[in-house]
Order: sequence, then structure tokens, then C-alpha cells
Amino acid sequence: MSNGPNARPIDTDATSTRRSALEMLAVLLLGLATVATAWSGYQSSQWSGNETTEARTATNQRIESSRLFSLASQKVAYDANIVAQYAQAAANQQTKLMEFIRANLVRPEFLPTLDAWEAAVKAGGGQAANLFTNTDYLNAEFKPSKDAQALGDAANLRSADASRNSSDYVLVTLITATALFFAGVTTSFKSPFARVLLLAIAGITLAYAASRLVSLPVA
Repeated sequence: MSNGPNARPIDTDATSTRRSALEMLAVLLLGLATVATAWSGYQSSQWSGNETTEARTATNQRIESSRLFSLASQKVAYDANIVAQYAQAAANQQTKLMEFIRANLVRPEFLPTLDAWEAAVKAGGGQAANLFTNTDYLNAEFKPSKDAQALGDAANLRSADASRNSSDYVLVTLITATALFFAGVTTSFKSPFARVLLLAIAGITLAYAASRLVSLPVA
């Protein structure tokens, strides 16, 4: 019995099997692309948060470094003034004034430096009278400021790295979203060739995204 010239052809088992296989492959690619897109978006958000945190840390450390530098400068200026007074008292042989200065005006942590300075003067060291030539003393006073600056620089580098990682994950998100699109539109085409072509593009795109994902750090 004829079905007529306008009747739809009956699918063979091979055609049905091929169509089912393509649909299953499309579902698989859709699932993988969806997971990869969500993961990339999540990681981008995490790295963006890290960038903000590290940038804030860098700013705070720079402010702290500036504060400590100002404090160290004040200490050095104060110590230099005390040394000048102490030297004048020593030159005038005012022993009681020297004892008063040591007991009441000299910072306790500066006493070893003052003792070393006084010993160098008595030994005839020409440069000993200038406190600002004592690199050990100056380095010790300004070390907290330098340490804070180093911490700020390190945080700034981490912030830049986090920014790059966030941008890389955004790019991967766009790539996986593209794979998601190609895998999703396959059902809109009846041609097996068109479906295979779209699935191939989706698969290649997803594979490229996966190759980038495995090289990116996890937040």
C-alpha cells in the first residue's frame, strides 16, 4: 500500500540510532559546557575578590610605611638633637648635665648607639661625630618602614596576578558559553551534517577551553 507522494519517509533503525547518538552527544557537551561556564564564572569572581583584598592590603601597607618613615625621621631628628646637646656638655666637661641627658632625655633603645658614638669620639674617630654616617643605626630605625613597603609591594604584585587570573577566567567563560551555544542549537537543525558540524565546533571549542582551564590557578 502506497503512502502517497507527500508522505514522510520512515526513519530506518540506523537513522534513529544516529540521531539518538547525536542528541546524547549534544546533551553531554551541554552539560560539560554548563559546568565549565559556572566554574569559570565562580573562579573569576573569587580572583576578583582576591584582587580587591590584596589591593586594599597594598594601600594599607603603603600608608603604614609612610607613617613609620615619618616616625623614624622624627626619632632620628630627636636623637641627633640629643647627641648635639650631649656633645656640647661633654666639650664643656659638664658631667652632671651629661648624666642628666643620659638618664632623662636619651631614648633607652638609643643608649647603645650613644655609647658607641661616645667611644668613637674618645678614640679620635673623625666621622663618629656625625650620627647620619652610622648606617647600622639608620637602617635599624628605618627598617620597619622598609618592611611595610616590601609587604605593600608584594601585595600589589599579588593583586596584579589576581587581576590577570580573573581576566583569564572571564575569557574561558566566554569560550565555554560559545560551546554551550553551538551545542544548544543543534536540535534546531534537521540535517545530520549540520548537527555533526555544530557538535564538532562545540567539542573543539570546549576542548580549547578545557586546555586553558587546567593551566589556570584555583582561588
